[in-house]
Amino acid sequence: MVAIESNEPNELTSAKPIPAASVLAWREAMGFSQRDAAEALGCARQALHNWEHGTVECPRYIGLAMAALAMGMGPFGAEEKDNV
Repeated sequence: MVAIESNEPNELTSAKPIPAASVLAWREAMGFSQRDAAEALGCARQALHNWEHGTVECPRYIGLAMAALAMGMGPFGAEEKDNV
């Protein structure tokens, strides 16, 4: 567990949108179709399409989900349910 020492904003806590090119690059690196990526992220395929094309800004929480999936992580707490 990481200890948080300050509530001061930093680059990890800023709410910057994820660039469209980064969304597309993540999906391709993961080997996902748009449908598979949307399912993994828990969003609509059309939303993913819009984020990839820059029609709509990709929210930070989706970027965090993308990072977790890239690291092989599942939903928070899912491991605890499996162990019960």
